[in-house]
Amino acid sequence: MDKYDERQEQVRGRIMTRAFILTILLLMGIAFVNDMHVFDIQKNIGFGETLLCIVCIDITYVSVASIWNGSYFAPMMDGRMRLLAYLFTGLAVILTVLSIYDAICGEPLQLLNIISLVMILSITICLWIRRADWKK
Repeated sequence: MDKYDERQEQVRGRIMTRAFILTILLLMGIAFVNDMHVFDIQKNIGFGETLLCIVCIDITYVSVASIWNGSYFAPMMDGRMRLLAYLFTGLAVILTVLSIYDAICGEPLQLLNIISLVMILSITICLWIRRADWKK
């Protein structure tokens, strides 16, 4: 724990506060859309899938903001960032190939598949952009 400093704690606190506010705003937006009968979320998407999408959006925000600000949740040992970047790159490639394969086969892409693809791709891109952190 001695590798943490106050700046990281403050940045992580701000990120978590914003993630909480984002969650509340997304839930309020979904409730508004559903109650105004603009789109029937329960019938067309499903309540559980909608909540999983909100969780994926929050995970994406927290991960990208933490990587971008250099405020990680564990001390970065030698090679851990590189390993994470390679693992996420592999996941991104597999998920992209499977999504393209589904589209070619005529399967409609589900909202959760699209959100998870965006989540994995954005985390992967951020890890590769912050490649300078790998040497720490």
